Amino acid sequence: MSMVCQSCFYDNPAGCRFCLRCGKALFSGGTQQLAGSQQLGVDARQPAFATFQSSQMSGQIPQQMRTPPVSPAYQEAGGLPSSGVGSLRRAFAGHGALITHHSWLIPGKQAEIMTVRQTIFDKITQRGVDGLKINRENLTDQGVVDEHRDYITTRRKSTSVFVYATPAGPDLYLSRATTVLPKVSLARVILLILGIVGIITPIIGIVGSVASASASAAYTSAYGGGASSGAFPLGLVFWIILLLFFSFPLLWLFVIALARSLASLMLDKDFLVLLRPNRLTEFQRDEIALLEHMIDGVLQEAMKQLGLNADKITPPPGGYQPKERFRLI
Repeated sequence: MSMVCQSCFYDNPAGCRFCLRCGKALFSGGTQQLAGSQQLGVDARQPAFATFQSSQMSGQIPQQMRTPPVSPAYQEAGGLPSSGVGSLRRAFAGHGALITHHSWLIPGKQAEIMTVRQTIFDKITQRGVDGLKINRENLTDQGVVDEHRDYITTRRKSTSVFVYATPAGPDLYLSRATTVLPKVSLARVILLILGIVGIITPIIGIVGSVASASASAAYTSAYGGGASSGAFPLGLVFWIILLLFFSFPLLWLFVIALARSLASLMLDKDFLVLLRPNRLTEFQRDEIALLEHMIDGVLQEAMKQLGLNADKITPPPGGYQPKERFRLI
């Protein structure tokens, strides 16, 4: 059974929790009351919806109630999740580090937000960029109380671009955020393995030296000498010095790195963050510039199609050149 929004009177498909036109919840107390009245055989929508029904039958639907159909590809993500307890994770968790963020405020006529998002989504799809994945995501940023925002996500290789559109009074606010998730670095994996070997080796050496000393003492006691013990104390001292001045600092670094990785897992869903390079390669810089160029062109085309001022969609002041280094470590 379709669900009629009590705010804008849009007839939503069955199963929707939020209105596809205005985003208002469909399971409010008033809606539940209407459902209960319908079970008693009373058409509870009639009093509030009579004007709209009569207009629909006569073919004279008010302009503010007309909403273009939303394509199936854009509806796959479903409705907005309900608010709940706070979240520890950042909005772009699982997509890497934030590289650039750019925004525009489009003045003048206020278009329906669902129409704006649908137009942008369709324009990106029509570009047909190889390897580009397009999705609609409802993201939650960290905070005491959940705050959900609807993004159009485009991803290609290690780069993701998030497009956000929302009304701002009579204006329209657009933003583009770019993240990058580099692959694990082979050099950092080798350094990690060497560090673990450096921590374990002195411990194995001390255990071996103690075992050798015990065997030597037993041999001397049984046969009355014949085993040289002069070199043994020097070997034990060597392993103890190596443990104190090399393995212990490495162990502390390993503990700090583990704590940093666990924090990244909780906040950004990336336990391997320290194994990823903190600098962009030339290929990655080109990939970021390509996607940002494409998205800005799509936004210009979408604004023109909607009758808005497309000249406001300007390139970033510094151009499409992300910083080479995006993380300290």
